[in-house]
Amino acid sequence: MLTTRERWEHGYEFAVDGELVADLHTLFDQLKEKTKRLSKTYLETGECPSGEPYISVKGEHLKGVLSYIETNSEAPIVILDGKPYTWKEVGRLLQAFGGYQVKIEMKDLADEWDE
Repeated sequence: MLTTRERWEHGYEFAVDGELVADLHTLFDQLKEKTKRLSKTYLETGECPSGEPYISVKGEHLKGVLSYIETNSEAPIVILDGKPYTWKEVGRLLQAFGGYQVKIEMKDLADEWDE
C-alpha cells in the first residue's frame, strides 16, 4: 500500500493498494490521480447577516476519514476537508438535515467509492 498524507497530524490522507512487486512509479501515478479525483470539498464557510461565521455541508454528501486523538478515548474524530471535527461538531453540521435518511458506509483508505 502506498499512502500520502498532509504534513500535520490530522489532514487529507489517500492510499492505493498494489502487489509487493508492483512498479512504484505506476503506484505513485495512481496515487496522484486518486488524490486529484478525490480532493473535493464537502463543507462551505460563510458569514451570517450578524457577521458570525458558519460552516455547513455543501449539497447532501459528506465523506471523511475516522481518526482519533490519543488523549481522548471517548470517541473518534472525523477528518472532513482535511480538518478534524469532533462527533459533536459533526452533529451540528448535520442538524440542517433533520428528517433526512442517513447512510454510513465504511471503506478501507485504499478502496474506491462508487460515485
